[in-house]
Amino acid sequence: MTPHTDQHLRRYQHVLEMIAAAQPLEQILEQLLLMVEQQVAGVRGVMMLLDSHQSHWDGGVAVSLPIDYGTTIRGEAIAHSSFLVSVTARHNQPILALNLPDTEALPQEQRLARHHGLNHGWGIPLRSSQGDSLGAWITYGDSTEILTAAQEVITNWALCLAEIALDHARSHQAIQRAEAKYQSIVENIGIGIFQTTPDGHYLHANPALAAIYGYNSPAELIRVLTNIGDQLYVEPHRRQQFTELLHANGRVSNFESQVYCRDGGVIWISENTRAVRDSNGILLYYEGTVEDITARRIAEEKLFHSALHDTLTGLPNRACLLNRVQQAITCPPSTGEYALLFLDLDRFKVVNDSLGHLIGDELLKAAAQRIQGQLQGNHAVARLGGDEFAIILNPIDGVEAAIALAQGILSEFEQPFQIRQYEIYAAVSIGIAMGRASYQQPEDILRDADLAMYQAKRQGIEGYQVFVPQMQTHNWHRLQLENDLRKGLERREFYLVYQPIVDVTSHHLYGFEALLRWHHPQRGLIAPTEFIPIAEETGLIHSLGWWVIQQACQQLQQWQERDLFVNVNLSLVQLQEAQFVEKLTAICEQTQIQTRQLKLEITESCLLTGTYGVGDRLKQIKALGCGLCIDDFGTGYSSLSRLHEFPVDTLKIDRAFVQEIDSDRLKIALVKTIMTLADSLGMQVVAEGIETQAQCHQLQQMGCTHGQGYYFSPALDWETATIWAKEQFPPLANAS
Repeated sequence: MTPHTDQHLRRYQHVLEMIAAAQPLEQILEQLLLMVEQQVAGVRGVMMLLDSHQSHWDGGVAVSLPIDYGTTIRGEAIAHSSFLVSVTARHNQPILALNLPDTEALPQEQRLARHHGLNHGWGIPLRSSQGDSLGAWITYGDSTEILTAAQEVITNWALCLAEIALDHARSHQAIQRAEAKYQSIVENIGIGIFQTTPDGHYLHANPALAAIYGYNSPAELIRVLTNIGDQLYVEPHRRQQFTELLHANGRVSNFESQVYCRDGGVIWISENTRAVRDSNGILLYYEGTVEDITARRIAEEKLFHSALHDTLTGLPNRACLLNRVQQAITCPPSTGEYALLFLDLDRFKVVNDSLGHLIGDELLKAAAQRIQGQLQGNHAVARLGGDEFAIILNPIDGVEAAIALAQGILSEFEQPFQIRQYEIYAAVSIGIAMGRASYQQPEDILRDADLAMYQAKRQGIEGYQVFVPQMQTHNWHRLQLENDLRKGLERREFYLVYQPIVDVTSHHLYGFEALLRWHHPQRGLIAPTEFIPIAEETGLIHSLGWWVIQQACQQLQQWQERDLFVNVNLSLVQLQEAQFVEKLTAICEQTQIQTRQLKLEITESCLLTGTYGVGDRLKQIKALGCGLCIDDFGTGYSSLSRLHEFPVDTLKIDRAFVQEIDSDRLKIALVKTIMTLADSLGMQVVAEGIETQAQCHQLQQMGCTHGQGYYFSPALDWETATIWAKEQFPPLANAS
């Protein structure tokens, strides 16, 4: 019998068709076993299959052998098993077992075969196309006759088909597992996955995509979104831009857009998509992923906003302002001009230091609101930092309009701020710089507006100043003077002179006023009115002021036997030092002076600033034993009502009243008023700037007891002052 008869070929073809149709593996193997058993008389076979680890028997297929044969072997490990099927699989080569003995020592599988009259067996390993062991085909028979050539061909063909079926089954299972895994990923991944037609219809969507867009299921999404370009994207032409990029590049990465959700809400998404084409290059569909990036975009927008805005007031910050100014410089307005206003709150540090940073912050926010309330159109205010603000006016109808806005802001700041339980007056100084063709960088106009603001702050007349180029020259000189001031402190270019204070009737010496002088190596003597304001602005007044007090006290110690008084001018900036009283006490103790002989002079403006804590500081100084004088009294009339609040014992009449006292009736009336006030408060009066005998006589007639000026003596160096005190005037017995 030849295996190549039509009947055999049809059987082989039938098995191959079963394999191709992916019919169950058991049915295919049963068909092969049946075909062999029908062609080879007296044999019965079983095909046993290994598990995926190739270590244990997982099951088998038999046609004629009893069912308990496979049950006996299932789960058996092949490593040390004596079963014929295990020996075959373990050695991975054919095994022949003849004349099975009828004994209990025989393995159970073979005893089952022996029990059914099957005395002989042989095993053939089942291998994959890669040579891996898949199982074993065990055949039992009742005869030892060798297979005929035809039967061997039939068996070999069956073995070949069995291994093909096993390979195919393994591949099919691997594909199924891969598909299941892929499907599980697609169904459970948090990123949206889609396929769409080129004209904007969804072919497939996973649950994540449906959830991102707010739909209950992919089916609902596909049913509702029938035109992606019109229904999904917020920007009308966004889909067109998307497809154009795909056509040009074949794929799109990180394509960010705003889209509508099912409920009408808007979110941000990022798409990564590729165009899928067939082997001929024909476009089939688009497929890709969608990620909801709304949280990231919100975070980025907040970060961007915070990078360009002040966290306290919510106003644009310096960087944002400079961007706006650069736009004005690069593209000036077609009509009108542009301008920059620089604003600085006056005495803000006093509020911050005395009431705390929380109140200071509230004041800044309230000030920002008032400034914003004055703006219109495209004008914008920014906080530059600290108590500084700037306003960009673009466009503006000339400098008059900028001045009008500045005046409006100044008027608004005349009203007090109600910050919690505090009523706070906060004035503002404003510098105005109009745009010019010479400006190339935003810092240029900002610098000039800043210069104008400081000019306004120094003058203190109207609260604003318009920048003129001469201010730059003036500012350069101020900067040079500041540098020279620092060097002057290091080089000891400063010294004190002493102007006598005398009894205007007897001309007896009462004391001296210590006056600071600066001899510049190139410029010579520089007036205190020129360098003291710079020292106060830069903070150099602290070291300079303490040097003055130290030197004056050392000189006073040498004059103690004369029972003289020494007056020392004190800056408000220095007075506000936290450790002022402690430092003053240390100097007095170090120089061993009697504190009653030291008088500190403060300007009348110190009482008018509204500075918190000044009154308490003056009381501490008075408790130390030092005297207190109000210098230049009469220039600030509003202090009259508050004079009794401070422990002052001397008033010094400003020279402006003294110089015309012999001819100006108004000045005479004012001096008389001051004399009456001082007398009622138990204060002494010293007239400054007495230059003529007539002035001295007039003051005597009005009851003024002490004075100083060129009529008596100019300021003297310490050696001359010492000689002058010893030789020209007898010591005072009861100075007070």
